[in-house]
Amino acid sequence: MKKNWIKFKNWIFDNPTNFFLVVFVVFTPVLLILDFKSQFLITGSTQQIYQDWRNVLTELHGLWVDILILSLIVSIIDRSRNKKEDTKKSENEKQEKIKTLNNEIDIFRESKEAIYKIRGNILELNKLGWTKFNLNKLKFCKSDFLESNFNHSKVNETDFSESNLIRTKFSEIECFSSHFNKARLNSSDSSKSHFQSVGFKEAKLAGSDFSGAILLDSSFEGADLRSVIFKDTYFSNTSFEGAEVNENFLEELEHRKKSGDPIHEMYDLIRVPVKGYGTSFRVIKKANYNDLLKYKK
Repeated sequence: MKKNWIKFKNWIFDNPTNFFLVVFVVFTPVLLILDFKSQFLITGSTQQIYQDWRNVLTELHGLWVDILILSLIVSIIDRSRNKKEDTKKSENEKQEKIKTLNNEIDIFRESKEAIYKIRGNILELNKLGWTKFNLNKLKFCKSDFLESNFNHSKVNETDFSESNLIRTKFSEIECFSSHFNKARLNSSDSSKSHFQSVGFKEAKLAGSDFSGAILLDSSFEGADLRSVIFKDTYFSNTSFEGAEVNENFLEELEHRKKSGDPIHEMYDLIRVPVKGYGTSFRVIKKANYNDLLKYKK
């Protein structure tokens, strides 16, 4: 019994809304009873006593309205405060979880057997809105990162070969000596990123975006570059040999690339028959037409 009383007392005094609720619940029936009693003062009482009683009841009704209004105000303020506290608590828990998951990635970095654990942490961090990873020297061959987000990450000496990276975001990343060979990168976003010595050989890049990117000593040999965006992209010593492209690929590069190697002057397009699909356009270096047979399907 004593425990229940203590719980009830804490429930009342720990929350202003509960306190005013109890006051309101107790005060309302008391006021109704007094209103009912006042009817019997009409007879058997002097005019002065009756008038004084009515004045008291009027004040009590005013007090009842004040309690009601104050209860509503306190309830709104208390709810807003609780919401802020819950939001802050939730954010703190979120940041703590982000820190723990990132620490686990660093702990398991040297273990080849833990690559699935690292992948799971990355996907969980993405759900929490975290995108800035240190993926240096990790091996994600044949991994599934569909629609993941690696914006602003470090991706050096990382291997994503033959991985599913469709609609994945790699915007503003630092990427040196990494491999995306035979990976599926359709509709991915690599805008404003810095790539150096990166392999995209035979990768599926149709519809991807390299706007504002820097591409140094990299390779798109044999890659599918149809509808890829290279607006304001800088190229230096980057190979497109054998890449599958749209018919107007070289003209678009001439007008849309920022600077660097004159790709449109270094390469030509050849039309290659594709069984069941009509024709395909492939990129070859000028004065190198003898390689035509190598790119036939």
